[in-house]
Amino acid sequence: MKKRGGKAKCLFCDFAQGISQKHRNGHSFSKLKETKNTLSFLSLDSPINHDAHILVIPKNHYENFHEVPNNIKHELSEHISLIGSFIKKRHEGYNILLNNGKAAGQYVEHCHFHLIPRDLNDKIKIEIWRRKRISKNKFEDLARRTKKQLESNF
Repeated sequence: MKKRGGKAKCLFCDFAQGISQKHRNGHSFSKLKETKNTLSFLSLDSPINHDAHILVIPKNHYENFHEVPNNIKHELSEHISLIGSFIKKRHEGYNILLNNGKAAGQYVEHCHFHLIPRDLNDKIKIEIWRRKRISKNKFEDLARRTKKQLESNF
C-alpha cells in the first residue's frame, strides 16, 4: 500500500472520501448507491459471462469485517440485501463473498463484499477446495472442541 502523509493510502477510502475518481487502471469510479456509512460501486473484475460485479464497502476504513462496528454492520447488511435484490431481478442468483486477510485472498486491505451475479451453467467457480472425508465421530469431536474454544474466547 502506498503512503500518503505517513498513513497507508487506501483506494476504497479515496473513493469514499471523493479523493479519487479513477480505478488504478484509469477506469472511472462511479458510485452506484450510497448511505451514511456505506457505498457500492462496480468492480473492475467482472465474470466473463456477466455484466456487473458489485462491491459494497463501509466508508470508514476497517481492514477486516470483525473490526466494523455493529451499527455499520447492520447498514452494510441492508445495503448488500438491496444490491442483491437488484442483481436477482436480472440473474438467477448471486454470490456474496468476503475475503478477510491476505491468506483468504483479500487484495485491497479495506473490508468489502463482492456481489457476483450468477446464472445456471455460467461456469463460474467461486471457491474450489479439496474436501476431506471425516467420520461421524471425528466430526462430532471437532464440533465439541470448536464450541469449547469459541466459548472460552467470548
